[in-house]
Order: sequence, then C-alpha cells, then structure tokens
Amino acid sequence: MVHALSLDPAHAARRVPASDWRTQAAIVFGLELAHLMYESVRTDHALLYAGLLDWVAYKSDELTRMSFNVMAAVLALQFVDRLGRSRPHRTPAALLSMVVAALAGAALGAYLPPYEPGAVRVGASASTAVWFWYELWTYTMINILALVAIDGLRRRQQAVNHLAAAQEQGRIVRQQLASAQLLAIQARVDPQLLFDMLAAVKGFYEKDVARAEQLLDELSAFLRAALPRLRSARSTLEVECGLVQSYVRLLRGAGAANIELTVELRPDLAMAGFPAGVLLPLLAGSSATSRRLALDASAQDTVLRVRVSDTHTPADATLQRLQRSLSALYGERGKLRLLPEGGGARIELEVPLEPA
Repeated sequence: MVHALSLDPAHAARRVPASDWRTQAAIVFGLELAHLMYESVRTDHALLYAGLLDWVAYKSDELTRMSFNVMAAVLALQFVDRLGRSRPHRTPAALLSMVVAALAGAALGAYLPPYEPGAVRVGASASTAVWFWYELWTYTMINILALVAIDGLRRRQQAVNHLAAAQEQGRIVRQQLASAQLLAIQARVDPQLLFDMLAAVKGFYEKDVARAEQLLDELSAFLRAALPRLRSARSTLEVECGLVQSYVRLLRGAGAANIELTVELRPDLAMAGFPAGVLLPLLAGSSATSRRLALDASAQDTVLRVRVSDTHTPADATLQRLQRSLSALYGERGKLRLLPEGGGARIELEVPLEPA
C-alpha cells in the first residue's frame, strides 16, 4: 500500500475582461438583438404579409443602424474605463457618456445612410425625425443597461483579482510557515545531537583520547555543514546528502549506531535545489539498532525524485510534518510517499527540479 500525502492546489478563477472592447460590443449588441426580437413580435407579422423581401430589407436596415449605436456605445465605455476612478461606471460622467453615445448612434442611424430608414418606408414610423427620437430613447435605455452590465462584470473582476491576491498571499504565508517548520524540525535534531556528541567526546577523552579527537573532528565537520542551512529553508541536493553522510559518520564515531549508508548522486543533480532539513529527520531515531540506508536521486522532466531505502520505518509524525512542509513550499508538486519494503520502508520525495 502506498501512502501519499499531498495538498490540493488552489484553482485560479478566470478573469472577466470588463474593459475589453470585444466584450463590451457583445453586450451592447446582445441588448440590441433582444430589443429587435421584441420589436419583431410587434411588427413582423405585418411585414411578412407585405412580402418576404420587404421583411428582409427592413431587418437588414435595422441591423445596419444598430451597428452605429454599438460603435458609439463601445467608444463611450472605453472612455468611462479611462476615467481613473475606483468605480468609474457609477459616476454621473459615465451616465452622461452613455446618453451622448445614444444621441450619436441615433443621429448616425437616422441621417447618415443616403436613404430614409426602413421603418419610414414601410410605415412603421411617420418620419425620419420621429424615428430619430424613438431610436434615441431606445439606444439610451440599451446603453444604460450595458453600463450596468459592464459595472457588474467589473465588480466581479475586482472580486476575482482580490481573491487571486489573497490566494497568492496565502501561498507566500504557507511557504514562510513551511520554512519555519523545516527550521523547527532541524532544531529538534541538531541540539540534541550536539549535546549527545559532546557528552560522548567527554567520555572518550577519559578512555581513548585519539577516538575523542576523531569524534570531535567529525562533530566539527557536521556543524560546518549544518549551521549554514539554518539561515534558509532552501539548500542543494549535494549539501543535504553531504549532511546525511556527516551525520552517519558522527553516529558511527560515537558508537551510537551501526549504520551502513550508500549514496548515489548524479553529478548533474548535485546543484539541484532541495529543501533543507528534510533528509536528516528521516534518518533520526532508532539509533541503537543496526540499519542499512540507501539514498539515490533521479530526475524526469521537471520533477526531482529522491529515494531513501531504510530498514527502519520513520515515525508517522515525522512524515506528516515533512509532507505539510513540502506541500506548503511546492503545492501539489511537493510529494512524500511511503512504500513498505521488506522489513523497512522506501520513502520517495518529489519536488520541482530547479536550481538552488
């Protein structure tokens, strides 16, 4: 059975382009089509009785004149977007802009084409002037509705942006917490080990001075490797493997454990980034028993995988702390798996493959 501990990633919400002119044009045109459908219920039956060609000509003429208002409304909405206020679509200037756009659209639709409106030709309107005022009123309502819709999209977009910012801030906080947790894990291992080794050095000086000096040299080498990583939660795979080797030599020198360690590290992965303090806790504990450890690393695409085969199974609390730290640092890309292997276990760690 495989135990996989991972953290689900936060899914970023899709942004709504409230300031995109294409979205604005689609909203205005959609409202125009809704009005056209309403008008069709009221007038189409009479036009169809008059003839199919008259109906097609009337609809084509209406779509042509509607396009003038769509262009004017989009220009007004783009102007509103550039007012430079926190809520530009809720200002009197925005409302006035949409009324001016409706006036321009009605004027262009009524008087710009070199022929009278189709509504006048089929008798749906008494004159071009009457048609202008009717279109002005219609376009004003449509443009104001478009302004309200764009304001709703803008508020939704702002909410999405605030949520994305909060999620990013949360990710940063989780990474900081993971760094603190890794440092706390290191602090649990190093001080106790230091006190134990100092006591062992003192004891050996009373019986075997040469062994005491050798153990002191091993302790100095371990501290030189361990102390720099206390400044950061990031390290390299080479440094962390060297720390494990130094730790094992220290335990052997003190007679605290009988550990056989094999490390296989490819040269091209030596400088790969790896979180500090992750491997050492996996080796701590049960030091009185004989243990065989094998550590190797491999890379596939953008994933760095480190495997630790051990005749001893680490404590569940240690694995859970390390998995929480990996998840907080790398999200779903930080994984820890525990696979039973003989009388012990194989621990697989996956992190993104990146330089330190």
